[in-house]
Amino acid sequence: MALETDILKYQYQPLEEGFAFRLLVLEIGQEKEDIRCSLKHTSLEYPDIQYVALSYTWGDQNDRRLISVDGCSVSITANLYSALYRLRKPIENIMIWADAICIDQSNRNERERQVGMMDQIYRLAAHVVADLGEEDEQSKLAFQLASDIIGVVRELEDDVVIKEPEFESYGLPNWQDKAWPAWTNFLQRPWFRRVWVIQEFALAKEVKMLCGKTFFPWQALEYTISMMNHHGFGENQRSIRDQSYAGILKASRSTVNIMSMTILRRQVEANQKMTLSELLAFTRICEATDPRDKVYAFLGLATITAGQELYISYTQSTSVVYQRYASWQINHGMAMEMLYRAGGPSSLTGLPSWCPDWSRRRPDSYLGRLYFPDGRTKIYRCSGIHEPEIHLDARQSTVSVSGVVVDYITEVGSPMFWDESRPLSDNDIWERSLEWEAETQRLKVKLQNYPTGEAVDEAYWRTLIGNKTHTDGALPGDFAKSHAAHLETQKAYRQGSSVSNGSGNLPFSRTLASTAASTTFEELENLARPFRLGTQVMFWRRRFCITKKGYMGMVPMNAAEGHLISIFLGGSAPFVLKPEVREPQHIARVYYQLVGECYLHGIMNGEFFQGLTIDKKTFEIQ
Repeated sequence: MALETDILKYQYQPLEEGFAFRLLVLEIGQEKEDIRCSLKHTSLEYPDIQYVALSYTWGDQNDRRLISVDGCSVSITANLYSALYRLRKPIENIMIWADAICIDQSNRNERERQVGMMDQIYRLAAHVVADLGEEDEQSKLAFQLASDIIGVVRELEDDVVIKEPEFESYGLPNWQDKAWPAWTNFLQRPWFRRVWVIQEFALAKEVKMLCGKTFFPWQALEYTISMMNHHGFGENQRSIRDQSYAGILKASRSTVNIMSMTILRRQVEANQKMTLSELLAFTRICEATDPRDKVYAFLGLATITAGQELYISYTQSTSVVYQRYASWQINHGMAMEMLYRAGGPSSLTGLPSWCPDWSRRRPDSYLGRLYFPDGRTKIYRCSGIHEPEIHLDARQSTVSVSGVVVDYITEVGSPMFWDESRPLSDNDIWERSLEWEAETQRLKVKLQNYPTGEAVDEAYWRTLIGNKTHTDGALPGDFAKSHAAHLETQKAYRQGSSVSNGSGNLPFSRTLASTAASTTFEELENLARPFRLGTQVMFWRRRFCITKKGYMGMVPMNAAEGHLISIFLGGSAPFVLKPEVREPQHIARVYYQLVGECYLHGIMNGEFFQGLTIDKKTFEIQ
């Protein structure tokens, strides 16, 4: 139905200075009636103002609907239209704050001011409605599964864990039931991955989740995911039929974000805050329509306030915004932390290699920032007791870092990744893992001995796991048994064929016996799991390499032959650098591109500096 006001275009009235903002009055209406609203000016200084703040995803900007605002037509996205339609009441107007309407998006200055106030807007709302979109058959199945899981696990003792063969005996569907892919599809809804929802959720007095016209508490979602993780319900998700790796990855990112939001909300309630750098890393897998919002969305949550370097500006390019924040980090003593989050290919024009590209969504698994479980001792200390020496030349966009050249890469293997477009099974993972590990072994056999005096084979398997457990702990003394069991399971896989036991593809035939007669296959697989998990943490989007001096290491995906490996003074893990000769003002100088951090077995705990005179040099990184 077309609005009678289509010929009139809404004209925003300017907001007063200070804490003024607009609220949308969603007028009463019956089903199938046009949406009619009005805008009201108010201020954060009015303590008694009552309104609901809407948290939603904009969706496709080209898919739009018309609503009436003060008798004039306003074009909004279909997602926002759907949310307002489902929130509208038949007998009572509702006061709502929704950014797309309440902010004049065509007024850059107003947009910047209002974005800077959004933390207070969500903090002062009576409650926040988190709109997940329309209800469908998949969401109904997902809700039923969540309800079933909550009902079952609430009756269990804390130390009881439900294993896969027992699901049906507890009244839960088996893995082939369509409820499980429905849950995965539900978690792929965009709201769970949107960057702004972190702040909107964490600061809210109360959060009401909305799917279709059904409200449900956030705690139910959090509890369901916690219980699924506790009982291992998510371990076989990748075996579900018709689930592509891209879909599983989206669901996995959503799960991480849900738990991250819960942690941040509890910190806010306890009046605790993270630094902006920690927040950016903690939520790096989030998505943003405007990549500048990957920084701006957290200014209201961080321990610092938006100083001169961190003001909100939508006139500056994303590269300038990221570089401005990185410069702020360097000037406030966080340069090394910043460097460990930098490196890697970037699609942003003009972004220096020493500046993190926050628009790239990847987990925060940086070797140089890893601590043992005590949270106080770093896992790696490759530069020993040396302090960092880092200087910024903002005019030249160059960072100068003192360090030493350790070695040069002579050969690299293939990066480890999946085809994200097709369904993924356990067999896919095993086959690709076997291919990748076989390639690393072909490089390893070129070494006759190892620089540290270790056996090459031992140095090799320690390299594959970063010489640590997958939970970042120190390796127990008998960890070599896990590697030996891993080799046995590989042998079993190559000798056998996959079978199905009714719960999806299995990576091995269960009829195969261990070469150790006293060990069952299940025991062997359990023994191999710690090593396998360690490799999965280390090889994701990294390459295996060997160096000119005969070291083995794990280097970034874009590392190549001829790149040098360096230790920066004050650094925890080494860096890979790409040298480039340039001639500013007709004088040849060597500059470096930061490729990223790496693991090089045998130099990770200060060994390179023992008994040596430091040949310190300055790396000029652009």
